[in-house]
Amino acid sequence: MFGLLKFIPRISYRSLRTRIIAWSFIPTLIITIAVALFIFKAYADVTEALLVEQNRDSARFEASQFTIALAEYTNLLASEARVLGATRGDQPFGPEVLAPSSNRNAVFDGGVVLLDNYGRVVASEPARPDIMYLDWSNRTYYTQIAHSGISVSGVFSDIVKDGPGGEDVIEVAVPVTDVNDRFVGILAGMFHVGSTSVSSFYGDIVKLNWGDGKNAYIFDSSGTVIYHTDTDEIGKDVSKSAAVAEAIKGKASAVRTTDFAGTNVLASFAPIPGTPWGIVT
Repeated sequence: MFGLLKFIPRISYRSLRTRIIAWSFIPTLIITIAVALFIFKAYADVTEALLVEQNRDSARFEASQFTIALAEYTNLLASEARVLGATRGDQPFGPEVLAPSSNRNAVFDGGVVLLDNYGRVVASEPARPDIMYLDWSNRTYYTQIAHSGISVSGVFSDIVKDGPGGEDVIEVAVPVTDVNDRFVGILAGMFHVGSTSVSSFYGDIVKLNWGDGKNAYIFDSSGTVIYHTDTDEIGKDVSKSAAVAEAIKGKASAVRTTDFAGTNVLASFAPIPGTPWGIVT
């Protein structure tokens, strides 16, 4: 029996202690690593949530700031519309009725047109004989104003080819009423849209605080780019973008998506109040 004992491995006290420490340390290490990973994941989730909220609020703010700038144009047209309505009398508008206010309306680089209550073009400044007496009653702004009543303060169009020579423009329209508050027409100002266009409209957009290195663009309800920090992108169709689709629905938030170059980005979006447009940063 004593001969068999020499074949049993001897386990020293030090070796046993090392094994005990090792087997107690390994589970502790695993738990510590798991807790650290959980904390890191939670921190990352909170950081991303804060970033999403900050970017979403930023998009909303920029949209609201732009709305304030746009009010300048509706107010200008509304003031001119009141003058036209007050001086109309019982006679229809003449083709030269806008000439006296040409300097005041010069801010609209695409010109100004006046429609009668049936939607026919009855005056333009600068003069555009090619569109005189054309039926524009199918324009969205005419439909909105005619159906909504004279309480409408102003309507903004999508990009349309109503500019001189069929050029792309966006239109700002207000109702015209006479001294008896009867709807007698619509006054619409136009801004050229394009990478080479220089106007106060684009100037107001550039004044927005986009932030260094941030791409941003404004689009109409069809998903066509009205403005982009990269001017070469103006006029492109971005309707397939998830952010654009959500903004057109009137939603404001942020999504992970890809930009025009295919780069992964966090895109914040919001509708622009008072218009059918949206903004993405």
